[in-house]
Amino acid sequence: MSEKLANVGNDGGGGNNGKENKLIDYNALFLNTLNGVSVHEMIYDENDNPVNYLFKEVNPAFGELTGLDPEKIIGKTVIDVIPGIEDSDFITTYGKVAQTGEPLRFEQYSEPLKKYYDIYVFSSKRDFFTTIFMDITDRKLLEIERENRNQELEILVEERTKELNDAHEELIRKERLAMVGELTAGVGHEIRNPVAGIANAVYFLQNVVSAEDGKIKKYLDIIDLEVNKINMILSDLLDFSRVRIPKMELIDLESEIKKIVDDISKPDNVKIKYSFDEVTKEITFDKLQFGQVINNLISNSANAMPDGGTILFNGYVQDSGTVLEVIDDGSGIPEENLKLIFEPLFTTNPRGHGLGLSLVRRYVEANKCSIEVESKLYVGTKFIIIFPD
Repeated sequence: MSEKLANVGNDGGGGNNGKENKLIDYNALFLNTLNGVSVHEMIYDENDNPVNYLFKEVNPAFGELTGLDPEKIIGKTVIDVIPGIEDSDFITTYGKVAQTGEPLRFEQYSEPLKKYYDIYVFSSKRDFFTTIFMDITDRKLLEIERENRNQELEILVEERTKELNDAHEELIRKERLAMVGELTAGVGHEIRNPVAGIANAVYFLQNVVSAEDGKIKKYLDIIDLEVNKINMILSDLLDFSRVRIPKMELIDLESEIKKIVDDISKPDNVKIKYSFDEVTKEITFDKLQFGQVINNLISNSANAMPDGGTILFNGYVQDSGTVLEVIDDGSGIPEENLKLIFEPLFTTNPRGHGLGLSLVRRYVEANKCSIEVESKLYVGTKFIIIFPD
């Protein structure tokens, strides 16, 4: 083929010098171009599908760019020369050009050669095709490295942005807590005094009203019950407003929870179950605050199961420390409310005051622990407290 290329542009008789000056020495171009050039004949199977191709001619740059010896590959098939290339798109792509005559330019990675190439392929005769290509591996590796760096930067920016947003939300939460605390501290005491007066008056009337006057005693009992509810809400408000440093002590997790459950009142249609592994450790926590945490979690779960259900206390040990799961099979929490349930005064219970879970998180965090929540509508809710070692 080199001889044929050398003859291109030779008019054989000294002709027009101007015309000769315009002709290109294609053989010199073929031999000296820095781009790899190769000429091939396509091989098909019985269904006329391209399955292989022969090396008919290659230039010196082909060997430099591929690492293959030009003298050893002429007349051989590409599958023999480059094992594994049949698993790539090269044969199919070149086959389309050889059959249709439509040229194509593309960038492709050759897994067998471990290089990236910018390839132009054309066909001047059916079943034959020519490739002109250059090695772009260095450029592609730089692009990939730049893309990876950009992705890493984007991830870093997302992480930092999330950290800033979380810090901002935490600052707002603490400001809100401080505001609620100041409000409840002042209002709570002002309300408690008249409530105490009502309670004393009810107590006096209960003792002076005759037993036969059942209707009056019934309403006095209702007043007494509601006054007790007000006192419980006031206690939560005042507890919320006070910042008490926890008195840390060792607590046996399983036995303490069972004791708390035995001491509190709960609906008859709510069952309590326990599951603690044998290696469950003692935890370090303020005992009074731990009791309030468990009490409020039970109350929250019971409210989610008005028709009854089960609350499971599941304790186990993992690398991060001792874990307590409080699991109910209640109505669940909508996804949009999961981030709000620990906020003060947020509640979906018309009879609730929205402080129970706020107190839970406040006590948990004050004792250097963490709490998470998982929930699925109509399936139930799981609160997860982690007590670090």
